Amino acid sequence: MDESILTAAAAAVGCDARASRPVRGGNFNPVYALPHALGPSILRITPPNAEIDEGWLEATLAFMDHLSRAGVSVPAPRRSLNGRLVESLSNPQGAYYVTCFERAPGVLAEELPFSVWDAGLYQTLGRAVGAFHAAARTYQPQTGMERPHWDQAGNCFNPSESIADARLAQRRAEALAAVQALPRDHRAYGLIHTDLHGGNFMLDVQAGRVTLLDFDDCAYGWYAMDIAMCLHDFCVLTPRPDKDAFAAHFLLNFLRGYLASYPLEPIWIERLPLFLKLVETGIYAQVAEFAPSESPESWVGRFMQGRVERIARGAPVVEIDFAQIAAQAAQTLDKTA
Repeated sequence: MDESILTAAAAAVGCDARASRPVRGGNFNPVYALPHALGPSILRITPPNAEIDEGWLEATLAFMDHLSRAGVSVPAPRRSLNGRLVESLSNPQGAYYVTCFERAPGVLAEELPFSVWDAGLYQTLGRAVGAFHAAARTYQPQTGMERPHWDQAGNCFNPSESIADARLAQRRAEALAAVQALPRDHRAYGLIHTDLHGGNFMLDVQAGRVTLLDFDDCAYGWYAMDIAMCLHDFCVLTPRPDKDAFAAHFLLNFLRGYLASYPLEPIWIERLPLFLKLVETGIYAQVAEFAPSESPESWVGRFMQGRVERIARGAPVVEIDFAQIAAQAAQTLDKTA
C-alpha cells in the first residue's frame, strides 16, 4: 500500500497512520489495525476495481450499521470525520475507498485449532447467526442501496465459474433447479451473509463470543443457505473420520442456539440437503481449476478428497436425519423456555 494512501485513509477517519499495523484481511483489500477515539479499530482500503464501487460498499456498511444497532454481534462501522460510512480518495489509478470498523475481539475462527470447538461454542455460533437473521428481517434499505438476490451476484451458491466435466455440470444444474423451485417465503427468505465460513467470523473462546465479519457478499436468499454453508465448512474441516456423526452433532447444537434466536420452520431444516448440494457444486466450480496445486492439508485439498466421484454419483454431502435433528433441537428449546 502506498504510504500516502494509507496516511490519507487513516486521517479521513481521525486516526494516525503511524500507529497502524497490517493485519490479515481479505484477498483484495489491505487491512490495518489502529487505535481510534471510540476504541480499537480496523481500517480497510479498497483499491480501484470496476467490480466494487462506492455505492456497493455504502450499502454493505449501512446494513452492518443496522445489525450493530440491533445488538447483533458484528463490527460496528466507524464513520469518517465527515460523517460518512465510506470515504473516497482520488488517485490517478482510480478512487480508493476507505471504511473503518470496530475491531472484533478474539481470533479468526479458521486460525484456531479445531479442538477448541465444543457443543457450547456450536450453540454460540448458531445463536449469533439466528440473531443476525432476526435483525435482518427488520432492515429497510434506502432507495438505491438495495442488495441483490443470491442468484443475481457471484457467491458460493452462484459462482461465475462453470464446470467443465459434463457429469458434474449436470449435477450442478439439478441442484440449481431444485433450489430455484423453492418458495421465497418471507419467514425463510431475506438478507443473508452467503459466505459464512471460518474465515468470516471471529471467536473469543474465553468470552464465548462469535462476531460475524465480511458482509460484502450479503444478498437476499434463504436463511437455510447460511446454515448450510456453516455445516459444509465444518464438515470439511473436522478431523473426525465419521463425517455424518460429526454433522449430526454440529447441526443439533448449532440449531439449539439458532432456534433460540430465530424460529425457522422445521421444513427448511429438512431442505438443507438441497442447499448443501448447491454450495458443494458451487465451491467445486470455483476451485476445480487451481485445486491440483493446493496442499492436501489445505481447505481446498480436504474439500477435493473424493469430491469428483461423490458429486458424479449424486451422493449427499452428509447422510443424517435432518427432520429428527430439527425436532430434537426444538424439544431442547421447549424445555429451556
